[in-house]
Amino acid sequence: MLTTPTRPTAAALALSLLPAGALLLLPRTASAAPCVDQGGRTVRVCAGGGSVRPGSGGGGGGGAPTGGGAVPVDEDLGCPEEEGAFACNLVDDTPEPAEVVPTAAVAEMARDQLTIPTPTIHTAPSPRTYVKVRTSLWIDRQDFAPRVARASAGGQTVTATAEPQSVVWNMGENTVTCTTAGSPKGTDCGYTYNRSSAGRPGGAYTISATITWRVNWTCTGACDQAGGTLDDMSSTSTSPLIVSEIQTNTRD
Repeated sequence: MLTTPTRPTAAALALSLLPAGALLLLPRTASAAPCVDQGGRTVRVCAGGGSVRPGSGGGGGGGAPTGGGAVPVDEDLGCPEEEGAFACNLVDDTPEPAEVVPTAAVAEMARDQLTIPTPTIHTAPSPRTYVKVRTSLWIDRQDFAPRVARASAGGQTVTATAEPQSVVWNMGENTVTCTTAGSPKGTDCGYTYNRSSAGRPGGAYTISATITWRVNWTCTGACDQAGGTLDDMSSTSTSPLIVSEIQTNTRD
């Protein structure tokens, strides 16, 4: 008895001849079948209700088509339509390259984390001072201490340190630059007025103290730079100060 050999379907023949990574257009009647595992890769199939059985042979690394033929496609794309047909592609499992974060960018992040105090102004004599009398100037010592902050990204950690450099005092008449926080004694930071504040708005000078901070940083981990310097930072506060004249009486 003679038997007639079964002829493969067109879709099955196309699958067996399809090289890895190739593109195949299927009729519009195809539909997305469930995801299957092919050699460690998760794919979706486009077929007329069919599916792919892993490990059952077939070309292009896929399984044997069933239910009218099936072709593996990208899991993320599904079965997109292209010019009246469904485009089916083999999945690409190539991992995305890791994002590279420049160390300088992490250093700026650390600088943004720095908390710079606003100086607290002190003067003596107080609550007013006098013309031709040396006025002591100082700020709280904790306001003139280093500040540290850290930031991490891309396998690297940056430590930013703000070091106080000076305090610039604007006394209304002139400015004074001091390299310390000053003290009530006035030996390292002080000013002597030449004129009273009687003619000033409110009868007082508006004085200010501005601290300048130098910012350095160092990096540990997967750094492209070991360290460096960032833009200076500053903080300012103001306060009114009354300056009076000492009255004297003379007699013949």
